[in-house]
Amino acid sequence: MKKFIIICAAMLAVSCTMFGQDKEAEKARKAALKEATKQMDEADAALSTATTVYQALKTDPSNADNLAKFGAALSNAESLITTAVKNETVGKDPKAWNIAGRIETIKMNRLLEQRQATGEMDLNEFFENQFNIVNYFSKCDACEKLPDEKGNTRKVVFHDINQQLARGPRQNLLIAGSNLFDKNPDACIKYLNLYFDSFKDPFFASLDLENTDTMKNDANFILASAYIEKGDTATAVPYLEKAIPSHNYGQNAIFLLMQANKGNTAEKIKYMKMGYEKYPQQAAFYKNLYQEYMNEKKFDDARAVLDQVIETCEDVEEKAWASYYKAATFYNESKNQEAFDAFVKATELKEDYVEAFEGAGNCAWKLAMDNDKNKAVAKGWYDKAITYYEKVREMAPDNPDKWGYFLYAIYNNSGNAAKAKEFQKYSK
Repeated sequence: MKKFIIICAAMLAVSCTMFGQDKEAEKARKAALKEATKQMDEADAALSTATTVYQALKTDPSNADNLAKFGAALSNAESLITTAVKNETVGKDPKAWNIAGRIETIKMNRLLEQRQATGEMDLNEFFENQFNIVNYFSKCDACEKLPDEKGNTRKVVFHDINQQLARGPRQNLLIAGSNLFDKNPDACIKYLNLYFDSFKDPFFASLDLENTDTMKNDANFILASAYIEKGDTATAVPYLEKAIPSHNYGQNAIFLLMQANKGNTAEKIKYMKMGYEKYPQQAAFYKNLYQEYMNEKKFDDARAVLDQVIETCEDVEEKAWASYYKAATFYNESKNQEAFDAFVKATELKEDYVEAFEGAGNCAWKLAMDNDKNKAVAKGWYDKAITYYEKVREMAPDNPDKWGYFLYAIYNNSGNAAKAKEFQKYSK
C-alpha cells in the first residue's frame, strides 16, 4: 500500500509539472502572438505613413525630406511584417500577407517611375518584386479561406483588388524567365514555377487561365531551356512536349526533342517527321529525316522526303539540293536513268551546280556503257556525257579530277582519237 501511495504521489507530481509546463508554453505562445500582432499593426501603420509620403512625392519627387521619410517608413514596414509572419498564427492572417503585398506594390510603382525618369532599372530587383507580389497576395487569398483563430469563417475582403494588382506581375514572371533562363536558370525555374502554379491557384480561378493565357506554351519552352542549361534534359523533355504548339518556339521545341532522343532512333524519327510536317520549309527537319532514312537504307522513304521538298519548298537552292540528293539515292542503287534525270533537274534549278553537272555526266557515261551493244544509243549517251563534263570543265577548269579522265575515256570509247589525244595527259 505504501508503495502504491508513493507511485501515485510521483504521478501527481509529474502531472503537476506537465500542467505547469503547458501553462508556461501557452503563456509564451500568447506573448509571442501578442508581439507578432503588434508588429503587424505597426507594419500597417508604417505602410500608411509610406503611402501618404509617396503621394506627396508624386507632386514633388525631389523633396529630400519626403524621400528620406518614405524610404525609412517603407523599410520599417517591410522589416516588421517579415518578422510578424514568422509567427504561426499571424502567418495565417490574411491581413499580414496583404500588408506584405501592398509594400511590394509600392516598391514596384517606385521602380517603374524611376525607369521612366532615368531609363534604367535593376531587372533582378524588379523580377524579385514581381514574384513577391504574386506570392504574397496568393498567400493572402489562401488565408482568407481559412477559419480564424476562433474557428469562424473569415469575410473575404482582399481577393478582388489583390487579384487585379497581381495580374501584371504574374505575366511578368514569364518575362523574368525569358530574360534569365541562360544567365540564371535557377531563378528562371523559380519564377516560372510560380507562373505555372497560378493556373491551378484558386486566387486566379476566375481568370480561367487555361483558356485565356496564350503564353503558356512559350513559358513551357523557356522553362525547358532553363533545365537544359542546367544539364537536366530529362526534366526538360515534358516541358518541351507541352511547348510544341507554341507559335514562337514550337519548331525549336521539336528540334530539341530530336536531340534529346538521339539515342532512340524511333523517337528521334518521330520528332523529325513531326517537325517536317509542321514546318516543311525548315531544312533542319527534312535534311535530318532524309539522312536518317539514308542511314537505314530506306531509299524510298528518303526520296519521298526529297520529292516533298522539290514540290513545296520556296527556296530554289533547296529544291536543287533535294534533286541532287534524290539523284544520289538512285545512283547508289545503280538506277542510272532515274539518277540522270534527277541530276539534270538539279542543273536546271541551279545553273552553277558543278556537282550536279558532274553527276549527270557520270550517269550518262554509265548509260553509254550499259548500251554498248547498241552503238546509236551508246553514242547518244556519250554525247550527253561530253556535254555535261565539258560544262564541269568550264566551271572548274582548275580541278581536272572532275572532268579530265572522264573526257579522255569518253572520247576514246566513242572513237574520237583527236579529242582523246587532247585529254590523254589526264588518263593516268
